[in-house]
Amino acid sequence: MIKRSHNKYDFCSCGLKKQERSPRCRKCFLADKESFTKHFKRIGFQPGYTPHNKGVKGVVHWSPELREKKRLFIEKNGGPMRGKNHTDAARKKTSRALMGDKAPNWRGGITPLNTIRRHSIEHKEWGRKVFVRDDYTCQICLRRGGRLEAHHIKPWRENKDIQFDMQNGITLCIPCHRPTTNRENLLVTFFQNLLIMGPSQNRVNSGNLFKEMEKLLRQS
Repeated sequence: MIKRSHNKYDFCSCGLKKQERSPRCRKCFLADKESFTKHFKRIGFQPGYTPHNKGVKGVVHWSPELREKKRLFIEKNGGPMRGKNHTDAARKKTSRALMGDKAPNWRGGITPLNTIRRHSIEHKEWGRKVFVRDDYTCQICLRRGGRLEAHHIKPWRENKDIQFDMQNGITLCIPCHRPTTNRENLLVTFFQNLLIMGPSQNRVNSGNLFKEMEKLLRQS
């Protein structure tokens, strides 16, 4: 473990170590009644107020009785969203309410347009539809589930008019998708043929599909 070395700026004028994010040590801070009073007014406490957890050290653990009472309440009434999911309309409404200058991290619109489109609702919805169409199955190794990605058959950056076209998407797992990075143009016909053949025909040739893709990449 590397210990942090202290320099002269880490110590108060009295010689004691400063508090975190404070120009003075705790002793000097408490001795200055004016600063002490201003501090507690700023965070909402008044002088003379006794906190509910005064004298309690560490994490306050719930008693078994309170835990059981909470469990029974949730079991009977459920949480506000227990067993429920937000609808697509509600998600879009929430997203639009935090877009643009309404977002807390808004910096005047400096995000590149490409990044905006990559993280848009339309792009996420496009990927979800591609996964559903392909039954959440990689169309090369035919492994179902796991870490999947929706691959753009024709490069995203060069074909803005079909970026969200389902016929320009195909489901691939990460190991099968990785070799296609920055080489999409070499495999356009290959992936289009996979879509035409369909999953049943691909399953017959599943052992050779990855080798065929590697062969096409090597020829380049």
